[in-house]
Amino acid sequence: MPTSFCIGVALYPTAEDLDKEIRRLEAKVAAGAHFALTQPIYRRGILHGLLEKTARIGIPILIGVLPLRSSRHSEFLHNEVPGITIPDDIRKRMNDAGQDGGRSEGVRIACEFLESVKSDIAGVYIMPPFADYGMAAEIIASVEV
Repeated sequence: MPTSFCIGVALYPTAEDLDKEIRRLEAKVAAGAHFALTQPIYRRGILHGLLEKTARIGIPILIGVLPLRSSRHSEFLHNEVPGITIPDDIRKRMNDAGQDGGRSEGVRIACEFLESVKSDIAGVYIMPPFADYGMAAEIIASVEV
């Protein structure tokens, strides 16, 4: 029985030089890429700017969603992980949620984001932190498609 593969590539939506990142994506598509996966996105404006610049490329862009677990988690991602930017207002929400409310607030933030962009995207992939697959299940159950 023959096999079939789809080739996915990474896309850095918050790159300092987004035009350069788009040129890199074009080269990846020319080399055979079928779809792209973004690093986690937390801001609708970043997504729309990215989709505007990639529309002519013609491959599906799957949006990465990494739900936040706590204020500490959001600060670590923002300050220590290259390519992940957590907006100030979201980091404040996570801080205000406190230690006990962080997980719930992280799910709420992810759901709000997905509700606001679901009609604009080709797809999404959820990266549950610390193998907390329940967070992914909660998001999937909460976002109407």
